[in-house]
Amino acid sequence: MSLIALAHRQPYNIDGQLYLNAASAMMHGQWHTALHIYGWPLYSACIAFVAQLLHLPVVPAAHSIDALFDIITLLSAIAIIHRTTHNRQLMWLTALIFLVFPFFNHFRADIMRGHGYCAFGILAFYYLIKTMEKPHWRWAVAWQCCMGLAMLFRIEGIVFLLLMPVSLLFWVQNQSKLSWLSKQYSLLLFAVMALLLSYPFTKHWLHLSRFTDITFQFSHGIQKTLAIYHSKINALAEHVMMYHPHVNAIPMFWFGLLGIYVTAILKLFGLALLALFGLTYWKNPRKPSSVLSQVLLSVAVINSLFGLFVVAQYLFLSQRYIILMALTILLVIPFGLQRLLSHEKSWVRYATIGLIFYMAAASIGHFGRSKTYVIDAAQWLKQHYPTSHIFVNSQELAQTLEGSKPELPSSYPQVGSIDALQQSLSQTQQSIKIFAFKLEAKQKALQDFVQKHMKRNPDKQFCNKRHDCVWVYVGHEAKKLR
Repeated sequence: MSLIALAHRQPYNIDGQLYLNAASAMMHGQWHTALHIYGWPLYSACIAFVAQLLHLPVVPAAHSIDALFDIITLLSAIAIIHRTTHNRQLMWLTALIFLVFPFFNHFRADIMRGHGYCAFGILAFYYLIKTMEKPHWRWAVAWQCCMGLAMLFRIEGIVFLLLMPVSLLFWVQNQSKLSWLSKQYSLLLFAVMALLLSYPFTKHWLHLSRFTDITFQFSHGIQKTLAIYHSKINALAEHVMMYHPHVNAIPMFWFGLLGIYVTAILKLFGLALLALFGLTYWKNPRKPSSVLSQVLLSVAVINSLFGLFVVAQYLFLSQRYIILMALTILLVIPFGLQRLLSHEKSWVRYATIGLIFYMAAASIGHFGRSKTYVIDAAQWLKQHYPTSHIFVNSQELAQTLEGSKPELPSSYPQVGSIDALQQSLSQTQQSIKIFAFKLEAKQKALQDFVQKHMKRNPDKQFCNKRHDCVWVYVGHEAKKLR
């Protein structure tokens, strides 16, 4: 699936440029610069390590490490099902569900920390399940190590590292609850003590990193959330509910937060997977094991609280904030799928097989619409003109032009509106002789503005089948540069 996604030839994502720049700096020994570029460095360090080990450029190294993380995610999911059921059919169905999950395939070709976060997050849940079944120090330490690594890819992993043992405490059997907690927090306490002792020697590096985000959330997170909460309530009452003074704004605000959260879950899974999740537990004689269900419930509660905390601060919830909950839900969906495949009515079985083929086919579509035209345009421009003479209106096109250089030139603005584009064009330096505009088919007004401003049709076009294009205009002086 990763090879298919890469063969789709998509420009890499905007965040990916930061990770590649940081990895390039690390490869040249510039760790201080790398932390300035991006302050949570483990992912970039992995890219740099693989690039130096295999003598690869940073982009293929990033895709290689992402593919490895995706394999770890898949194998960990299969291992959890094997641990809890020993059912071979369920293991195959788990592999299928994880391979066709739309969210994974939509970002499979992207260079992003989420690959490592998912890999070590679900591997941590595997060891946590082993700790629940057979308490042992090594499984508790393995769980903490894996979730700690997940946290070093995405900061929100610390929420699960701190709260999962406490949330599972109610289901602990055949051992002292105090002994359970001491095992689950042993490595974490040791890491905190080591960090405090080494702080005088590492405080400069810690201030450069995003470690300050963690300390800020612990010290001011609740205060900030409450301040935003009260400001939003007041704004809602004054500007939205002004004609309905008898209506309380507080319930309306919370219904809005809940709506944002539910919408994010619906967009993440889709109706088909949510229906299979419902079939897993609704009158199903072959439900998942109690341990797996307990882990799922704990993850769902913690992720829901954390998600509402994020929504309350930003009135926005990215799907990456609920991805670990999505992974645990995917672990139980095969039970609902198996229930349909073993149904006594043949038409139900055939319909289920059709649904599987539909999900497999639809997953390919989630690689995204083709943006090969952006890569083709950037390659043609680089072959014919110096990049210092080129104006572009898209950061995506600018990144593809520059490759993995540490800095993007300031002459590459990201302008998507007519007003922003007009302002940027008015400030264009005289050295800029080539203009490349990335325009989507739906941006008719922006296309008309470009044609009116340039006073002619483009000299060259690069388009896809949807008629999204890159229009290239070449000045007379630039033609001499070729």
